[in-house]
Amino acid sequence: MSPCWSSLWEVCLWHLAGRGSHRLAPHPLIDGVASIQEARGRSITASISQLLHNPRIRALAITYFCSAGLVFGLAGYWNLTLQLAYGRSTELAGWFGTAFFLGLAIGAPLSGALVGRSMKPLRLLVWGAALSAIACAIIIYVPRVDNLAVPISFWGILGLSLGTSMLLFPLAVREGGPSTAATAVTLINTAGLVGAGLFQCLPSMIMRFEPAMGELASIRLALSVQMIGAFVAWFVLIHLSRSMDNG
Repeated sequence: MSPCWSSLWEVCLWHLAGRGSHRLAPHPLIDGVASIQEARGRSITASISQLLHNPRIRALAITYFCSAGLVFGLAGYWNLTLQLAYGRSTELAGWFGTAFFLGLAIGAPLSGALVGRSMKPLRLLVWGAALSAIACAIIIYVPRVDNLAVPISFWGILGLSLGTSMLLFPLAVREGGPSTAATAVTLINTAGLVGAGLFQCLPSMIMRFEPAMGELASIRLALSVQMIGAFVAWFVLIHLSRSMDNG
């Protein structure tokens, strides 16, 4: 996927999720001119520093770091390498990627619609993270299954569950407040881009240290980074959900 199309894809999913989850974000007309003047009077570094001292913003950033790492690292980059190691063709790898991104395209607006119908966003995020962690582990470690409907289904489930991560943006807006909402969204997105880059290069660095294990075994070990990231996102969201429930 080219950088241009991947950026367009992310913007579209964010917009679709926001249509259902707009209630999470404070309305600028309600907060008025005072917040705009406050934002103008504060330097960029002060806004960033304020947000980074917020543990909830840090938790959201870590979660998107791991989620975007899975999207661009596993599905967007390492999918082909993994399928070739399983003895599958590049064409099948393309179908698995298509199933993933279709699931992602469905999961984003669906999660926004569910939140719009009064479901708690963090609860949905926790369930999405749990499902993505389990699907990621199955995709990487379960032996090859000849029935293609099985791996295609799990790639679709992985995309569907990661679609809930679009809810991180309106939560960041709510946590940041009107004066730093744009900066909060930027920080979350930056964390995701850093995660996407690291989740692409770290597996190849790991494979250099274990060349004698065999191709498939080395790839599985290297892609354990992706699975660990998925479980980290799950545990971070569980902790965040409990802290927000306790006030």
